[in-house]
Amino acid sequence: MADLWLPGAQVVNLSAKGLALSGGPRVAVWHTTETGKGTAAAVAKGANMARWPAHLVWDPYTGEIMQLLPANVAASALITHNRDGAVVVQVEAVGKAADAPLATSPLLGLDVILAWLDSHGVPRVWPAGAPLAYGAGGAPAYGAGNGQRDAWGRSGHYGHSQVPGNDHGDPGRVDLARWSPVPAAEAAPAGISLSRWNEPPAGYLLWKGSRDPVQGRWTFVHWVQERLNLTGARLSVDGDFGQLTETALQVFQRQSGINPDGVFGPQTQNRLR
Repeated sequence: MADLWLPGAQVVNLSAKGLALSGGPRVAVWHTTETGKGTAAAVAKGANMARWPAHLVWDPYTGEIMQLLPANVAASALITHNRDGAVVVQVEAVGKAADAPLATSPLLGLDVILAWLDSHGVPRVWPAGAPLAYGAGGAPAYGAGNGQRDAWGRSGHYGHSQVPGNDHGDPGRVDLARWSPVPAAEAAPAGISLSRWNEPPAGYLLWKGSRDPVQGRWTFVHWVQERLNLTGARLSVDGDFGQLTETALQVFQRQSGINPDGVFGPQTQNRLR
């Protein structure tokens, strides 16, 4: 079963404000907070988010992720269609739509969020296509004339501006290439057999408590465990980042001259490759 709370996210629990979901397509809706660059924690704990909470508040400039609601209840960041799906996860990205933070920021932490949405059955497709740029062509990307809203009702990812009945123009432009499915593992170095698991995307983070919910689909912990076994560890390749995996990773980090914090990050990944 997929985690209702994103592993590693900081929790501000407002689940009492959640509404029941009605069933139907599994979707994710992307917003922008319309605030300047700042911490996700400050936005998540602010009065606006307390009144109209999303599931996640995410700073794509720092990778900070706050979670206010579990995935099995509806959020309230939309005027309508909060409940029209078996899953309707709403993500507020810190930034202004006019600055297109989902296209121009480093998008730190995006892969963590997408992997979690994968586990809840939200396919990495945009049924309405790329959201319109904020103020594109001198006209706002919202209002009755936005034909992209006709695609609502299919599973996948949507911008706030693409949801019927809503009058906001966020999130602005989105770099849809970053939402593409995770590629298969690249060719292994000479002398090492090709992994049957997918290698994590660049910048991906894993730590104790991370888990692969569907074997053969979201397989990043499997990849780490298999590579650690090639260095001499004796782990069960089960996709569960538990104490034994953390300890083996710390041993490898010490041997490689990396800070032994037990967190799988870019430096550790480069060495394991």
